[in-house]
Amino acid sequence: MSSTALLNTAARCAYPLNMSKLAHAGDSNTASPGCATTLAARVAATTGDMPRCQTLLESAIAADPTQLQAYSLLGEVYARQGRLDAARERYEALASQQPAAIGPPTVVAILYEMQNNRTEARRRYERILQIDPSAPVASNNLAVIYAEDGGNLEVALQLAEQARRKLPDSPEVADTVGWIYVKRGLPNLAIPLLEECVRKDSRNGSFAYHLGAAYFNAGQHEKGVQTLRAAEQLTLSAADRAAVKSLVGGAR
Repeated sequence: MSSTALLNTAARCAYPLNMSKLAHAGDSNTASPGCATTLAARVAATTGDMPRCQTLLESAIAADPTQLQAYSLLGEVYARQGRLDAARERYEALASQQPAAIGPPTVVAILYEMQNNRTEARRRYERILQIDPSAPVASNNLAVIYAEDGGNLEVALQLAEQARRKLPDSPEVADTVGWIYVKRGLPNLAIPLLEECVRKDSRNGSFAYHLGAAYFNAGQHEKGVQTLRAAEQLTLSAADRAAVKSLVGGAR
């Protein structure tokens, strides 16, 4: 659920630019106006042209504010440049100038998440949904915050399912829905969704962790341990790595 997000698949406090992610991550909406621009941004990133990558990602978001991958990758670019504060100030100004737009305030909320200010990020996502109740990126990322921070899981599931209706091909959103099912004690509902996520992005450690936990909670301990051990070989946040270690250790 990488609250990228969206930043749902990256550690909030670790800012190295993930070139593999930039080059290979799947688009959640391949028919959207911003899709080709996001792909071009990935190419620019892999050649080391960060200014062009940034410009293209900003253009992708302007063209289509549902480009979940573009938000996540843009946040990584700003982090790599050490410009999170400056970027947030810039998008705060844009949000004030464009009160009906959801793109600029969504970037602001994501940047707050990257700086570990989840309380302010939550407020910003809630405000975005007052502007556009169906905004999928805000819906998904707010669902993650509610689920991870002890919020109402029923509301979190409603938000995640709302996002999935808008972004049905997004593995990040499917992961969010699946993980909430796991947290609600419904692992058998989660497994097909999380298997779909891993099929689409086998390099995503968060997806593998969530699937392994779902298997484990469904009583499929052998598959769970196998999947969790695979997750340990991938990039995980410190919290997810600790959770994987605990589950694997408890299975012995």
